[in-house]
Amino acid sequence: MGRMVAWPLVVVSLVLGLAGCVSIGFGNYKTFDEDGIGFTFKYPEEFVVAENVSTDQQVGSPPVARKVLGLDEQNLIVVSVYQLNRPVSADDPAVKADIDQGVGQLVGGPVDGRPIEAGGLRGYEYEIAPPQQGAARVVHRSVVLVDGTLEYELNCQSTAERRAQVEAACDLMLDSLERK
Repeated sequence: MGRMVAWPLVVVSLVLGLAGCVSIGFGNYKTFDEDGIGFTFKYPEEFVVAENVSTDQQVGSPPVARKVLGLDEQNLIVVSVYQLNRPVSADDPAVKADIDQGVGQLVGGPVDGRPIEAGGLRGYEYEIAPPQQGAARVVHRSVVLVDGTLEYELNCQSTAERRAQVEAACDLMLDSLERK
């Protein structure tokens, strides 16, 4: 594929842009429509767009675009875009094997993504629960979608305390995702 998966496991530095974002209850939504990202989606207004983000672990090239929607420093939706060296298709077994291998390197063991489609884009979904214990344990639901020479990674990460809220936002994102 030319690029291994670059999947953020934990965001360690996050400054949330809080201006103009007042929470008035889950059920009010905003539309994510950012430059450099080839799709839009709905998200709960409780999530705010991050201004500065860094990740603690990555494999491969840096993204050409990355945006983060967050409730706090551990409960996030990370949207990353990567430029690939050649056009790829989610139907190609070698592409799936490459994505599985990249995610597996980050989590320290083999993974097997399940096929998924969102907004007409196809790819694979992974649910990763690292071995840490307690409420601080961060669980990841990562979706990798491919579109020719672009790879989109949508990583929903959550702690036990906010898992239901992040999962609902992740479902909303995937259900409402539309190409620009």
